[in-house]
Amino acid sequence: MVGEVPADATALLWGYEANHPFAEQCARLAAAKRKFWVCPGTSAWNTFTGRTDNMLANIERAAKHGRAHGAEGLLLTSWGDGGNHQPWPVMYPGIAYAAGLAWNQKGTKRPNLARAVNLSFSQSIESHYGEILLELGRVENVIKHPKPNRSRHFNLFFATRKEMKAELSTLTAAELKKVLAALAKVRMKLSERGEKYLWEYGALNELATGTDMAALAIQRAILTKGGKSTKPLRNVLPDLIEQFMNAWANRAREGGLRDSAGRMATVNGKL
Repeated sequence: MVGEVPADATALLWGYEANHPFAEQCARLAAAKRKFWVCPGTSAWNTFTGRTDNMLANIERAAKHGRAHGAEGLLLTSWGDGGNHQPWPVMYPGIAYAAGLAWNQKGTKRPNLARAVNLSFSQSIESHYGEILLELGRVENVIKHPKPNRSRHFNLFFATRKEMKAELSTLTAAELKKVLAALAKVRMKLSERGEKYLWEYGALNELATGTDMAALAIQRAILTKGGKSTKPLRNVLPDLIEQFMNAWANRAREGGLRDSAGRMATVNGKL
């Protein structure tokens, strides 16, 4: 349908996975002599932790092939699918990396990203804030069967009992335990940062909340897979929802809060 794009319009070529065919699609738009921008994503939605490696590859691919085929710009996107449950700072690495690749492709390297996040979003380059964010977005790297456009823990959190059964068919107990251990490791680092860098409290509290939400989802999956009751988690969920609402109110407008918190509340009937 490229030929149907008006000649005076600018096409927005979006795609959010690491393997999105930007090369082919950019080439088609260029051959049709249409103006276009490439639109990768932060990989920050449908997740509580982010998806670091998918984000890196997605933005790299968009920038590389967009530049090669004459794209006029790069538009970084982020969404709120099914409510905005993702911690706000999960976007930070994507914002820094996209800015670098859009303006200085040759000089922007993966090993420098954590430092760039620290410089842009932290008051101290020694805070290790960027390193923690990148690590948090890799907690599910041990899972052999990821799903597009989301983290597995997001599905595990909101799944009905029937959906949970389907989810667990492609997850092993060993994988789930490794993810839970990775979350616990990051959670400890967040606590340490909170003691040392109190000025970051808002962002750190949001990340801690997201980590706790992911952990509850994985705990639910482990209990279910082991044939054990998930009812004890009903005592944990209300406090987690309150934690989520407080973190939201600390730095964001109220719009969307009740919807997002309400979706979390429905999980109680599924445990």
